[in-house]
Amino acid sequence: MNDTNSKSVEQPNVKTRKKKGCGTTVLIIIILACVLVSVGGYLIYDQFVKTPEGLEVSVNLPPLAYDNETLPITLSLENIAEKPVSVTQIQLGKPLLKFLHYNSSSINLEEPEDYPDYMAYGSDLTIEPGSSKDVELEFKAIKKGFFAGDIAVLSGNRRITKAVNGLIVGDVLYENELSEPDSDWTASSDENTQRSFEQGEYWIKLLTEMKATWVTFDVGSSDVIMSVDTRVEMPSGDGFYGLVCREQSTKTQRMYLLVVSEDGYYNILKQENEENLSLIDGWQYSEELVKSEPTNIVAGCAGNRFWLGYDMNFLVEATDDTENPFTSGNVGVVIGNYEGGSDFTVAFDNFKVYKH
Repeated sequence: MNDTNSKSVEQPNVKTRKKKGCGTTVLIIIILACVLVSVGGYLIYDQFVKTPEGLEVSVNLPPLAYDNETLPITLSLENIAEKPVSVTQIQLGKPLLKFLHYNSSSINLEEPEDYPDYMAYGSDLTIEPGSSKDVELEFKAIKKGFFAGDIAVLSGNRRITKAVNGLIVGDVLYENELSEPDSDWTASSDENTQRSFEQGEYWIKLLTEMKATWVTFDVGSSDVIMSVDTRVEMPSGDGFYGLVCREQSTKTQRMYLLVVSEDGYYNILKQENEENLSLIDGWQYSEELVKSEPTNIVAGCAGNRFWLGYDMNFLVEATDDTENPFTSGNVGVVIGNYEGGSDFTVAFDNFKVYKH
């Protein structure tokens, strides 16, 4: 018999070792993928999101234009870098072009390329270091109302995008500086309200809580754009104020209210007697509105469409799809409060009405 020396030798755990190796490989792949994604993200940011180095852009346009008339928009371009900057493209956002038709430019622009969100015009403009250039873009106003869009200036694939807001109106139907009494604006008072002329403005004061009061008159048209300068003279915490259209009190008290509140909310209300129907699903909050008190409120009423804005900032648009939309009536201003206390006072100035 042959003796055989034998002993037990622990076999390497092949499965475990393979798993560890696989895990290490996967981890390396994940790390590499993360690096590639990061690098790719940076390249995308650097090429398509990051603004052109050294190029500064500002936009200037009149806040108001008349329908079918020319509206100039000036792009002021400045190169603060130490090397030339090439402007390779100017892009006009499609929302802007719903209200404005592009006519011409003070620099040579190529025929446009049509993209889903904008029209792109090629450019060969070069701005030398330390110099600036004004580019005049000429448009024709083609649709009445409040417009909001953007214009982008590109250098290669880098861009600067600027917001463009404004108002296009029809003929002036009415305007009043509200500095002295007349047949439409009078000084008066009762147990709930006080109306007076102070400091060249028209002040309306509420003397009790849970009240609303308005001043309205006829301008001969129901499709209108209204604008008024506003200032809260005495706050109450939850007061609201704004514009009125289609007001009528012959049989029932009814109107549309287009209003903002002291605490950053806004609404478009259809009021009939004591009933209020919001056309935008209740009071809506605006962080931008609460940051600064509006100095101007603008609103439009056209057919069954209504819209509201402030300080050349668009807020909301709504339609009255009920069976009985109001089709005619007076225009004016309104203020109201809830439980914030009495003495809520709003000063109105420069009330204007245009045809929509």
